[in-house]
Amino acid sequence: MAIRVKVVPVSETITAATPATTVANNVVVLQQSSDVALDIDPDQVAGYVKDGQDLVVQLKNGDNVRIANFYVDGQAPSQLFLVDKEKLVAVDLPAAASDGPLAASYLPQDTLAGFDSMTAAGAATTGGGVSGAMILGGLAAVGAAVALASSGGDGGGGGETSPPPPAPPPPDTTAPSAPTALAVSADGRTLTGRGEAGTTVRVDSNGDGRPDTTGTVGADGRFSITLSPPLTNGEQITVTLADAAGNVSGPGQVTAPDTTPPAAATNVVVSDDGSSVSGNGEPGATVGVDTNGDGQPDITGVVGGDGQFTLPLDPPLTNGETVSVVVTDPAGNSSPPVSVQAPDYPDAPLLDASNGSVISGTAGAGLTIVLTDGDGNPIGQAVADANGDWSFTPSTPLADGTVVNAVAQDSAGNSSPVASITVDAVAPAAPVVDPSNGSELSGTAEAGSTVTLTDGSGNPIGQVTADGSGNWSFTPSTPLADGTVVNVVAGDAAGNTSPPATVTVDASAPAAPVLNASNGTTISGTAEAGSTVTLTDGSGNPIGQ
Repeated sequence: MAIRVKVVPVSETITAATPATTVANNVVVLQQSSDVALDIDPDQVAGYVKDGQDLVVQLKNGDNVRIANFYVDGQAPSQLFLVDKEKLVAVDLPAAASDGPLAASYLPQDTLAGFDSMTAAGAATTGGGVSGAMILGGLAAVGAAVALASSGGDGGGGGETSPPPPAPPPPDTTAPSAPTALAVSADGRTLTGRGEAGTTVRVDSNGDGRPDTTGTVGADGRFSITLSPPLTNGEQITVTLADAAGNVSGPGQVTAPDTTPPAAATNVVVSDDGSSVSGNGEPGATVGVDTNGDGQPDITGVVGGDGQFTLPLDPPLTNGETVSVVVTDPAGNSSPPVSVQAPDYPDAPLLDASNGSVISGTAGAGLTIVLTDGDGNPIGQAVADANGDWSFTPSTPLADGTVVNAVAQDSAGNSSPVASITVDAVAPAAPVVDPSNGSELSGTAEAGSTVTLTDGSGNPIGQVTADGSGNWSFTPSTPLADGTVVNVVAGDAAGNTSPPATVTVDASAPAAPVLNASNGTTISGTAEAGSTVTLTDGSGNPIGQ
């Protein structure tokens, strides 16, 4: 018989106005997943069979209608409609199944079919309509619940009534057991497990409740399904089994291996004051921060549930250091490193000791030195020259004890840490000079002061530093001549100079002393005034002084 068909993509809807064509050679070829309407009454169908990618509609008159490419991997399933009382009837088939007979149920629609001839070349329909509860089991006839009658003879006679067909088998409503022994290969490409032979394996890998991949349990109760793309990020996989009657098992679950490195951290920055590093990363992952370039994390923390992290840097990084951040997931996979630069602040300037007349020191070349007192009041500014030297002369010398604070600023306005000195405007006391025969000069002065020696004409003799106890000594390369006047002054680090002290070199030996006769009880005589008289016996042994 000639059968009419309407075909539209699944994204469209069959209506009464959809054009119809005649099925050629009882084969409908689909180019994509489609809605297919056959001008066939459900009572004319004996059963449905899946044959590879094709759906075969078996008719009671012995004909078959083959719908090629009805099942296509990776596409939404096609939908078959038949016609009852000029309206479409949806045929509910399993979404995916192994080859063989299919169970089906019918869902009447309100849409007019719109075929020129409603029952395929006028084929007789003896049923009274389609019920949504009608079920096809395997190859059982859908019209089995509708009595078929015919009368014999040629009128008026009592004719015989054909016996009703046998009742269809009860529907299968028992769901398969949940799959077991689920496992995912180390490379995330293969899912294996066990289940009821012949059932359809439905794999949901993204948690949306819909199967993303399907397969079939083999006759040995085992299945192996290729996962494409591979699952290597610890995905939670849910697996169910569906039998030919559409019954679905409880879920089985398995976790894919986690071998995928997390994404690199993003929005990584070091705070303006260098005290923290922050950014975004995979929630729950460990953040490692390398601040010294040795490839090892010096600081670690955990990315929060909101995907953000902030880690303290102690001490703060303010010298343009490179900070490298790596994110490591709980499986131990590490992201590529992300590097950022800490702010680059100038180093603190160096200040020389000062007596308040000049403030000087060194800093980075070109930096501006800002000077303030201990209360923050401005004193002045200077710019370090190409060698880093700088100095500032106040209009009035600063008073003794004034605190001077200095910071160095670059052209971007970044300021260094503070350096400080206290003005020392008090000169050291005059040094003390011991008498000298010209071979050595010594004495005492302010501890740490510089002792400068000159002759009576102001010519330099030498310079030495008083030790922590204030003692000092200087040995000329050639002993000073008798009568040489030596002037000595002490200068402190602030540039203050003491009053001078003076000594005259005495390089002449005293005249020999005169000894009075003695009975041994007392030894007396005369010598140079102030000289020390030393007494020894004939063997040189000391007697007294």
